This record gives sequence, C-alpha cells and structure tokens, in this order.
Amino acid sequence: KYNNFQQKHKETLKAYINHSITQMLITEKPKEIVKEDLTWVGNKKRGSKQLNNRLNQWMEGYLDERLEFKSELNGIKVTEVNPAYTSQIHHKCKTLGQRSFETFTCPKCNEKEDADINAAKNILARKYEKHITKYTPVKTIKEYYKIKERSSF
Repeated sequence: KYNNFQQKHKETLKAYINHSITQMLITEKPKEIVKEDLTWVGNKKRGSKQLNNRLNQWMEGYLDERLEFKSELNGIKVTEVNPAYTSQIHHKCKTLGQRSFETFTCPKCNEKEDADINAAKNILARKYEKHITKYTPVKTIKEYYKIKERSSF
C-alpha cells in the first residue's frame, strides 16, 4: 500500500510539474531561460536520516529535465550559469550579505529584500559576467566578489 501511495504521489507531482512548466511557457513566452547549473550536487550524506529519506523520495532532476525538454520542443534557448553565491550576494552592490529564509540583508546598503528575487537577479546577471563561467571554482568566485567589494569603497 505504501509503495502504491508513493507511486501515485510521484505521478501527481510529475503532472503538476509538467502543467506548471507548460503554463509558464505559454504566459511568459520566453526566448531564453537562464538557470543555475545544479549538477554538482552529489549523492553525499546531507544531514539527518529523516532529511536523507525525504531527499531520496524527491524526484531529483525531473524538473530540470522537463524544463530542458519543453524548452527544446518550443525552440527556447536554455543557458546554465554557475550557482555559487547567487543567493548570498546583493544584486546591486555585489556585496556578500546574509540570507535568512525569505529575506536577504545587505550589510553595505542596509537593504532588506526578497531573497529569491535577489538570487534570480544575480542568476540573470551571471550570464553576462565574463570573469565567472559555468566551471569557475567556488573559491575563485568568492575571491572575485571580495576584490570587487573592496574596490567599491
């Protein structure tokens, strides 16, 4: 019974994901989608046993695969960018800040804003950043922002 319930639940999630992507493509009509490349996330132990069980039930990669498939089907370009620090840097002044759940706080500007919107703006900006490629190491990216932060003072 439990396995049948799990299978039905996964099929419901798949239908919801497919429907949501289709609706987004119809309403937004994008020419290009810029997204983070999250393939670096491995099969490491991530935390507690309960968290690991939940992550194992999650359909890892399904959303990404469907987005790629439906984009290709509709002739939409998909660009992947390096995800390092996109949610921890203020999109305006490029200063390392604090993300706390739904809120991002910049220590330099003292601005508080929606953390997901800040991250989305950073992801889009990352597409045009010449010094950071999809394969740039995380340490290099952090150093780049620290140098940029010092030079802006």
